[in-house]
Amino acid sequence: MTTSDVNNDRTFAKLDTDECWRLVGVHGVGRIVFTGDTYTRVVPTIYDAVGGTAYFRAPVFGELARRADGNCVSLNVDNLEHSDLTGWSVQMSGTAHRVQDAATVAWLWSFGRPQTWYPGRQTQWIALEVDQVRGQRVRD
Repeated sequence: MTTSDVNNDRTFAKLDTDECWRLVGVHGVGRIVFTGDTYTRVVPTIYDAVGGTAYFRAPVFGELARRADGNCVSLNVDNLEHSDLTGWSVQMSGTAHRVQDAATVAWLWSFGRPQTWYPGRQTQWIALEVDQVRGQRVRD
């Protein structure tokens, strides 16, 4: 089966912002995308998404915390059905910053689970203030 054969029976539909947030949910697994001086890095992560902000953890002195702090970052989340190649994909972008407020940090630790697959002890919470959400659904 060629790629064109597969795509002939597929419909692609844009998702509105509310549907994107509903699909991403409160907890999940996605990929954080950030840039370095000469590259783009994609890091799998576990996140919490609450009130228009996605939270994830990083090593305090690591590259992810340094590069994300004050810069544009994306969170990509997908759900694909491998048997029929249907599903959805959502990209959330915005400015990330280190969470410094003690009450917010305590609240985030109460969730207890988000961490990236990035190496190092991950004690720094990063907040991604989402200002752009895009998504699409693929169906037969």
